[in-house]
Amino acid sequence: MYSVSNFLVTINSHKNKQGKKENKTQSQNESLQNDLKDFISAYDLTSKESDILKEILQLKSIKDMAVELDITERTVKYRISRIFEKTGTKNQRELLKKINE
Repeated sequence: MYSVSNFLVTINSHKNKQGKKENKTQSQNESLQNDLKDFISAYDLTSKESDILKEILQLKSIKDMAVELDITERTVKYRISRIFEKTGTKNQRELLKKINE
């Protein structure tokens, strides 16, 4: 039979585990953001190109990128080609692979 104190201990234990998971996830997100900033800086991507890169990382379609960024699909394609040129990649798969190196 659970007493109130046992119940509270269980809840606090669960909260501590959740807090540790959230801290770990937050730490991982910060690390990924720093890695992305380093990548953007290393390849001298403009702010507009970095916006496109972030959309690519979310695996969005060209049409969705255009809508999200309020630009034409042609502009999205142009910026993607500039990113490929600057990073020495030929397609999104190579680009994602390079980012993960």
